[in-house]
Amino acid sequence: LVLANELREHLSHEVSARPLALQYADFATWQRATIDDAALEESMSFWRERLSPLPDLPEFPATSLTPGAGPAIAEIQLDPDRSRMIDEFGRSMGATTFMVLLAAIQALVGRISAESGFLVGVSTAGRDHPGTEVLIGCFINTVLVRADLEERLTFRQLVQRTRSEMLGAMNHAHLPYGRIISEFRPWSSGHDIPLFNVHFQMRDFPVAPIQTRGVSGEPQPPAGS
Repeated sequence: LVLANELREHLSHEVSARPLALQYADFATWQRATIDDAALEESMSFWRERLSPLPDLPEFPATSLTPGAGPAIAEIQLDPDRSRMIDEFGRSMGATTFMVLLAAIQALVGRISAESGFLVGVSTAGRDHPGTEVLIGCFINTVLVRADLEERLTFRQLVQRTRSEMLGAMNHAHLPYGRIISEFRPWSSGHDIPLFNVHFQMRDFPVAPIQTRGVSGEPQPPAGS
């Protein structure tokens, strides 16, 4: 998205190159200086508490996917009216649209897999530092949200529980996901025994086609979707 916006801006106007207030190396330096061993250990203590005992991976009914075919990707597009309803529903409980949809995914996975406890992986943008919004680079990290469906909850109660879990996870989102894998799967390469097999992502930003000065381009979906 950042690259597409820059291309659109530079192709639409005679824009000269201008120095950025922040470079990716500056962000890396700031991150190393602010996230010390004490902060990392505090976050690790949080994840030890939230993830222990580590739940099993939910199992799903057999599908047409063959072993080794890669992950199954389901993409759902919400129309403006439905998005507005979900947003209003979330605001009535102090929750974001993301939290409401994450709760719905947890309920769906629990129903399909018959599991009452599992982890959902969530990607964070990691662009909290001022100046990173327009900076090209990888800031993404993965946090884990624990789904607990042991009790018979109403959907409102599930949203409230998901909100609490998500806020706690985001407060400790700076801990690299690789550290969590090393803590709970010290013998793993990081791929053979994952901590989760359900990943949720919400894209709520428009990616408009580029049409300018004889150059055109359109966004393409990720491979496999």
